[in-house]
Amino acid sequence: MLYNYPKSGYLPDEDAVLASPYSPAIVQHLGDVQLEQPLYFQRVEVAPATRQNRGGERFASPYFASSYPIPKECLTALHDALWSHAEALVVDEHLVLADGRQQPPKTLGDYRFVPVLHQDPSFLQYSLSSVNRNLATSQGVSFEYEKPDGMPFMDGRFGLGLAFRGRLVALCSGGIAKEGPVILQLQDVSNRTPPDTTDPKVLHSFAYSNGLRSGIDWKATLVRGWCSLMSKSLPEVLPQTLGMPVWVQSAENNNWVNRQEYASNGLITGRYVVDQERLTRLMTTYNMTAHRLGGIIDPQTRNSKLPSSFVVGQAA
Repeated sequence: MLYNYPKSGYLPDEDAVLASPYSPAIVQHLGDVQLEQPLYFQRVEVAPATRQNRGGERFASPYFASSYPIPKECLTALHDALWSHAEALVVDEHLVLADGRQQPPKTLGDYRFVPVLHQDPSFLQYSLSSVNRNLATSQGVSFEYEKPDGMPFMDGRFGLGLAFRGRLVALCSGGIAKEGPVILQLQDVSNRTPPDTTDPKVLHSFAYSNGLRSGIDWKATLVRGWCSLMSKSLPEVLPQTLGMPVWVQSAENNNWVNRQEYASNGLITGRYVVDQERLTRLMTTYNMTAHRLGGIIDPQTRNSKLPSSFVVGQAA
């Protein structure tokens, strides 16, 4: 089932303009949807960092989610639910086409959703923490992050991957916060090291070999799949999560945007600076994808809250 982008009703309202990652003065067109051009967030100067105060140049009021408490006795059942439901998800039912495309690619049958989880169910307890070892995925699917068999780095512990012809090429991960499930990562995890050649035909073939440039909006497709995975898995093990909204972390709140500053001698200065180039790139990945699916920036958390059709127990 193809997803039709909402044409209105999801851009930030006047009360949320200051919290919005978009400038109302600059608009770019993406198909039938008008999205405002990303603008850098406001920054503030605070005291130098100490043990009591991680200071320096930081965003105004950054938000960091707190993990939802998952009882230890539920972890194995949750791991099993996430695994089995991820393997049962069908890409066709969550497919979002790239802007301007009217028909799915002929290679659609080569895509599949796969679970990406730590082998030990106990690692699910701190679901908003990162992990990059002892990951497992479906049989017949290989990791290739940065190199053959290279294991990806997951920012959250509930992972859903997009495989293409037996290769894990993209990853959506997150966890469950007290406010609801939150997506922390949308990333191309395919091997992007080009072959040692200058032949343009070989390089072109390599660039398209991961299936992420073949006419699907892989980021939005993964978000829809991940929401469906949460909707099917969480209530089965944690019935109190039924009805929780689903969130997409904004670029502003991404840990990779606020980085420590280093002096010329290699020592940490105690300040935190904004990586502007990365911020712009992550806005395209997170903020724009969420808005294309109908998300609205929440003024308090500055994360994108997806529409009611994505809440736990509702997403198909």
